[in-house]
Amino acid sequence: AKSSTVTITIASPGVVSWTAHGLLAGSQVRLTTTGALPTGLAANTTYYVIAVDANSFQLSATQSGTAINTSGSQSGTHTMTARSITAQLLATIL
Repeated sequence: AKSSTVTITIASPGVVSWTAHGLLAGSQVRLTTTGALPTGLAANTTYYVIAVDANSFQLSATQSGTAINTSGSQSGTHTMTARSITAQLLATIL
């Protein structure tokens, strides 16, 4: 699966920066961190991409949902992994 270190803004809504991510709107992603994620996001939870541009995007908790607002503070290195299309299809079917 495709993954990268990302940065996340504390904003309404929060914006994820991932250079040349190549993800489409509706792509499923998950986050891990060596520290703490901003309030509003949780590690090992599936989120959906709301495409913004080639290097950044917003996240939603549901397919075609509203963008998540982030608050509080964050620490550590955040890594985002895009779920493969096969995993996405299996999750839909099962």
